[in-house]
Amino acid sequence: MSRKLTTSIALSALLAVLAAPVLAQDAAPAAPQATAEAPAQTVTLPQILKDAGLTDVTSDQMRRGGTRIRGTLPDGAKIGAMLAEDGTLRGLRAQDESTALPSALVDQLVPQAVRDNAVYGQIDKLGAVFTGERGVMLAGKDAQGNDLRAAFAQDGTLIRFGRGDDMHFGKGGDKDHDGKRGHHG
Repeated sequence: MSRKLTTSIALSALLAVLAAPVLAQDAAPAAPQATAEAPAQTVTLPQILKDAGLTDVTSDQMRRGGTRIRGTLPDGAKIGAMLAEDGTLRGLRAQDESTALPSALVDQLVPQAVRDNAVYGQIDKLGAVFTGERGVMLAGKDAQGNDLRAAFAQDGTLIRFGRGDDMHFGKGGDKDHDGKRGHHG
């Protein structure tokens, strides 16, 4: 299994943990879910995405509730967004690895306490942000182009961090000193 695939699977697993209800945000409610017989309905974007000028918007319902959105920013960058069932924004991801998410969007999703953490400062290009009741997960690249992943509590406390080949996120991803898999504090 390739390192990128393994990292993507691990990132998805961590996202599932963080996918709990998000902090209260001003957002318009999502449109009703489309039925199996009807074509997908247009979703109402949260104000943060409207303000960002997102165009060419497509959406689909996620298996566990909520909506996945894809669109284009005014500068041509393509992003994906995840909305909770109540329409609040809970995640953003740049569709292209070389593109960083706009700071105007990031600043509204990432709590100031997380942005004040020194580890956050190591992220040169932030490519993904997922936020939930349990914390904030960030993914991006450092100034040397190495992949970074970091998970923070809402109060800015670093929970997990990985750089390059040292990223062990997800179920059973941690190994003890004997190389055995398990969950370690």
